[in-house]
Amino acid sequence: MEDCVFCRIAQGKEWAAVVWSDEEHVAFMDRYPASRGHTLVAPKRHYRDLLEMGEDEVGRLFASVARVAKAVQRALTPAGINVLQNNGSAAGQVIFHAHVHIIPRYGNPEGLHLRSGRMKVTEDELVEVADLIRRHL
Repeated sequence: MEDCVFCRIAQGKEWAAVVWSDEEHVAFMDRYPASRGHTLVAPKRHYRDLLEMGEDEVGRLFASVARVAKAVQRALTPAGINVLQNNGSAAGQVIFHAHVHIIPRYGNPEGLHLRSGRMKVTEDELVEVADLIRRHL
């Protein structure tokens, strides 16, 4: 879909700090992260949300999520990691292309904020963290 930003990222038509990709999935830094290292994993094929995907496709997506989450853990050594997936605007979905958030947590759960946009970062900072994570894949 030409009007979908995640489709354009998957096709290389839109800038993103890409961490990893294969034939089916792409992992890249969230441009409006909730924390340092906030990474998104999305299928390259357009699905509005997880509910449009077949079970096998969801399984392969989450295998990619596990691979990237382990690299985030090794690269950034957070105290914990949230893995989050939203379906529909009522659930907090903003970009209507299926994707999974990997959000490193550095503090206690009382400060838990899962919404994107909590940090202001530059493209250079996103590339730096993407490179660090990539080295741990």
